[in-house]
Amino acid sequence: MRSRLGFGLLVFGIVAALALPLALNTSRRSTTAPQSPAWLVALARQQALAANDPHPTSGHFVLSTRQAANMLDSGDLVETDQPAYLVVLTGSFVANSAPAGTPLPTGTVLSLVVDAATHDVLDLGIGNRVPDLASLGAVGDLPL
Repeated sequence: MRSRLGFGLLVFGIVAALALPLALNTSRRSTTAPQSPAWLVALARQQALAANDPHPTSGHFVLSTRQAANMLDSGDLVETDQPAYLVVLTGSFVANSAPAGTPLPTGTVLSLVVDAATHDVLDLGIGNRVPDLASLGAVGDLPL
């Protein structure tokens, strides 16, 4: 019995010693701001212009999944969960369309969920609340 316990403790110690550097490296990676892809910067500028603000105040993004991005931003459930960027711009935005008889939505925050592979805008919203992007991962700045 004693030899099994000693062997188990030895194995546990080796596994812990090997896992610690990996855990430390992972935590360091998550704090490094990611580079903004050029296509994402161009898309953010295009969407801001389409929402009637050619010069947004700021822009940030995080790579996550479509479902997680929507749950954080709007609370909406969506039918797919592919890798996606959540892009948040601040400025003065006005939507281009609304249901008949309702005013055009306006707000200080434009949120985009963008498919990471196809670069298609999957979801878009205008509001006044900035979601906590850091809760999804490392946040990058968009040079606008």
